[in-house]
Amino acid sequence: MAHSLGILGEDVYGHVDKVRNFRNYIHPRQQMREGFQPRLETAKIAQQVVLAAMRDFEALAGKEEAAQQ
Repeated sequence: MAHSLGILGEDVYGHVDKVRNFRNYIHPRQQMREGFQPRLETAKIAQQVVLAAMRDFEALAGKEEAAQQ
């Protein structure tokens, strides 16, 4: 939804679906069932995507705040 509204940049949007799938492994049963062993580097990649998305949302909030002034 955020992408269709022009909030998320293309570079971020290209990765968010993968991060969503990665997030599902927070459930221990699913992780055990699929034998998924995430590496620290993989978690850091996901973290960077989340941070980039947050920056896109912060930029939108900044534009809205400037428009109200």
